Amino acid sequence: MTDRKIILTLASTACATTLALAGMFGVSTAAQSKSAAAAGIFCEVVESQTAYGVMLEATVSAQSAAAGTYKFAVQGNGGGMNINQGGPFAVAAGETALLGKVTLGNSNYDAKLSIFADGVSIPCDETSRT
Repeated sequence: MTDRKIILTLASTACATTLALAGMFGVSTAAQSKSAAAAGIFCEVVESQTAYGVMLEATVSAQSAAAGTYKFAVQGNGGGMNINQGGPFAVAAGETALLGKVTLGNSNYDAKLSIFADGVSIPCDETSRT
């Protein structure tokens, strides 16, 4: 079985820039700490080959406890397949949570995962098979 992991992380330099700009514009310390907390959130779409096709799993992990919402969208077969999953999530510090799972036949697809936590939108994975 072959697994392919694609991870996109909100970079700490981007977080530092956000905090610097927030300070310049007088954003409260509470808002700044929310932005800093978002930097420790990691999300990924894991693709696994199965006997029946491909399984895609959307996951989130965090350095600190985090909560928010997610959107996991998979489109394929030339637009003939649209799967949308989403809702609230909570993840404990140092843990990984499974957000959604999709099993597809051996077809083409585009998958996107987005996380919204602590008032910050975090773009995660975009993966595709053509």
